[in-house]
Amino acid sequence: MTQCDQLFACRMTYPNGDVEFVAAFGAAQTDCYDYAVGLFDPILLEGEVSKQRLSFDGAAAASCIAGFGEPDCTVFWTRDWQWGSACYQVFAGSVPDGGACAASMSCAHGGSVCDPATLRCGPPPM
Repeated sequence: MTQCDQLFACRMTYPNGDVEFVAAFGAAQTDCYDYAVGLFDPILLEGEVSKQRLSFDGAAAASCIAGFGEPDCTVFWTRDWQWGSACYQVFAGSVPDGGACAASMSCAHGGSVCDPATLRCGPPPM
């Protein structure tokens, strides 16, 4: 939600115009929230946490969100997201390559993905 809030705070400065903004992020913040929830699939991630394939650090999540602050709309669209270090510590995968998974975030090896055909962690397909 924080990302969506920042996107909509800087909507008026979107370089490709409002029609393109709506196409990319939705007409209302709630559209953006729904899209973000779909990307992260919280039910799937909760399942991976309960199966101990993925750990969740609530303190890191709170610190990540608090670190966003107010966006600087004069440069917002010309740089990538400025993630604080806590944002990279919210989730940690523990599944080795070859292990069972349901989400790529569960894979322990950086760069590995959860293959949707086999539901196993491994290198991304070529």
